Amino acid sequence: LLSFFAWSAHPDRKLIKEGDPAIVTLFTPVLTEPIKISGKELEKKTLIKATPASPCQILARRGNWLYIELANNVRGWIPSNKVEVISRAERESI
Repeated sequence: LLSFFAWSAHPDRKLIKEGDPAIVTLFTPVLTEPIKISGKELEKKTLIKATPASPCQILARRGNWLYIELANNVRGWIPSNKVEVISRAERESI
């Protein structure tokens, strides 16, 4: 119980919530739906390829997937491990 509290209160832990501003951290395709695919299916389901440091807004979450909106208004699904939330302190320091 104590270890869970320490983990949940850690300042480096950032919860991903709907409405949070974030950045894409790795090259990744933004998909039409939250599914693991490869090859030609991946090409069919890819809306755009996001690059690192692309700003986005988190609109929804489904398991390990985030529904995001990029700065160019493209909306799609991306794995949550490819996105980092911008904390309030980071936003205020900009």
